[in-house]
Amino acid sequence: MRRYQLLAAAVLLSALPLNTAFGKDSPFRFEFEELAPGVWAGVRPDGPRFPVMGSTVFVISEAGVVVFDGGGMPSMTEQLIEKVRSLTDAPITHVITSHWHGDHNFGVFRIAEEYDNVQFIAHEFTQEVMNSSRINYIDREMGFVEQNFEEFQRIVETGIDSEGNEHSDIDRASYQDIIDHRDEIDRDFLRAKVTPATLTFSDRYVIESGTRRIELLFLGHANTEGDIVMWLPDEKIVATGDIVVKPSPYAFNMPPRPWAETLRNINALGFEILVPGHGEIQRDMKYVDLLIETADSIAAQTDRLLASGMSPEDAQQALDFSAFEDRFTRGDEYTHGYYEAFFETPFRAAALKAVSGERMVEPPPPVSVPFDDPRWQIEAEEFEVAEYLGQVALKVKGGGALLPDTDIRNGLVEFDVAVTPERGFAGLLFRWQDEGNYENFYIRPHQSGNPDANQYQPAFNGSAAWQLYHGEGYGAPVQYKFNEWMHVRVLYAEDQALVYINSDEPVLHVTGLKRDIESGAIGVSSANFSAVHFANFRYTQLANQYALPHVHADDTLAAGTITEWQVSDEFDGATLTGSELDRAMQRERSWTPLPAETTGITNLAEVSSIAAGNTVFARHVIRAERAGSKLLTFGYSDRANVYLNGKLLYGGDNTYLTRDYRYLGTIGLFDNVVLPLKKGDNELWIAVAEAFGGWGIMGRISDLEQDP
Repeated sequence: MRRYQLLAAAVLLSALPLNTAFGKDSPFRFEFEELAPGVWAGVRPDGPRFPVMGSTVFVISEAGVVVFDGGGMPSMTEQLIEKVRSLTDAPITHVITSHWHGDHNFGVFRIAEEYDNVQFIAHEFTQEVMNSSRINYIDREMGFVEQNFEEFQRIVETGIDSEGNEHSDIDRASYQDIIDHRDEIDRDFLRAKVTPATLTFSDRYVIESGTRRIELLFLGHANTEGDIVMWLPDEKIVATGDIVVKPSPYAFNMPPRPWAETLRNINALGFEILVPGHGEIQRDMKYVDLLIETADSIAAQTDRLLASGMSPEDAQQALDFSAFEDRFTRGDEYTHGYYEAFFETPFRAAALKAVSGERMVEPPPPVSVPFDDPRWQIEAEEFEVAEYLGQVALKVKGGGALLPDTDIRNGLVEFDVAVTPERGFAGLLFRWQDEGNYENFYIRPHQSGNPDANQYQPAFNGSAAWQLYHGEGYGAPVQYKFNEWMHVRVLYAEDQALVYINSDEPVLHVTGLKRDIESGAIGVSSANFSAVHFANFRYTQLANQYALPHVHADDTLAAGTITEWQVSDEFDGATLTGSELDRAMQRERSWTPLPAETTGITNLAEVSSIAAGNTVFARHVIRAERAGSKLLTFGYSDRANVYLNGKLLYGGDNTYLTRDYRYLGTIGLFDNVVLPLKKGDNELWIAVAEAFGGWGIMGRISDLEQDP
């Protein structure tokens, strides 16, 4: 059993970066074969070799490339990308995940990094598992070889593991192979990521790619509850994922009767070529027929043994595989080891589990925390926990509730919220570090249906930032329901977040969370304008290696944009008087470099705390080849004085409601000032004061004759 545990864990591993040649000895090398014009398969030459990795199939059309199971590790996906680019200039447009096991998909995030607008497709059950803690084994297996290195060496050197089990010479050679490739394996595993689907289906989904028809079919429960096949009816080619694996099936949680029925459904397609999830490509139905015969036999034996009164434990051991063992292994000792570990042993357990009525794989449910649970830390001007609209609810105004014992990097948080049409700001706190540093999403019920009906904002050092981050990508129009429950889901991972409000599709996709990616607590909050109710709070801690597909954004800044500022220590802005900067005050300042974001905005609160002073200087040096004038187009929040070489050129106020009755004080390139430059270095100092809602600066320098 120890041997089985160690080798089974290696299913998930791989290696090497893009543009790296794979030697024939690499355990991660695909061999590519064209099955029909424009239809290619990539298969590892030695299927059972550890770490085991799934095969890939891709279909080229004039419209793009569709990929089925795009690689169990990043390096394998990178081989796939290189092969595609060697054959066509068409982009990869779709990536299909056959099932949730990572040896088929932990590398596919690389496709989203290399191509725009890729659609990731999976069965609903696959998505359910990927959005549960079941997939978090990816985190536990980081550094697999390093973690088990001493054990592997012991087996190689002595033939006996730490539990006293003896290992054959073939076992020892397998472990030596893993040791020999340990750097490749662990390096690539550190890059692996869980990539969820962007589109799911339950039974059937058709892709029309140019003149190609590609059918994605759920034909029944087999290796998982969500196995799908890719069927090319014109070419009569089917890719099965792990429903079919050769030379030895993978039977973990495989119910015999449903598996047999699924295999019959595959045969009914009338395929001429079958690409298994692992192993040799099939060009007839003989191997599938063997699988059906085996599954039927084990199902019938299980029924008969239990009907005789035998206990489930005894029946499991009494199942007779003798009619099939040699037909799978053909007497090969190397294949037999994997047949035993990956087929016969787990299939015995699966056969009995199937008749028990127990679900083969039960994705762990979210963690539910009712608001009367003592885990909640509630601080608010007003709050009450009582029944409301049929649920135990938290009524809160002017504060919030935190789960301080949570420490979540990537998460899926769900709750119900009930609001009135009154002005309010109610939502989720996540990656909470302390009361001044966290991520936040909230709804504005009084703006129902408007573009700013909700808002994502980060908080840095006590400063919220909604005035800096507004518009598309930070808020979205949503029509709210009042005085009834609305269901909110927020999935956040790495630097992105998806928000769902009474919807199956996200209403908001935040593609650039602003704070560092780190673990933190979660909770809910409501501002002090009106009371709101929260209920049915639950969360799932996703894998640390979970990442939403990369979104390509135009990061090109306009010419002349100031891309970095030197930011001073904080001080009291009331000390700024007169038309020139005090020299002593200038000498007293300390400085921190702070780059602008891809929008051109620099969030000064990242390095400044309003508790230490409400004003900082943002400094930039302009080198002029000769004396002359330039135009500074700039934006700020909330107040600014602009100094050039110590002399005041501009003083302005962009605070909330200063420019019209509904003015929000949001930052933008709204103001201009002419800069009279001297030859050489010119010191541009902008004193930026914060009131609330965002502490920021942005600027662009251009010639006067250009459109600012």
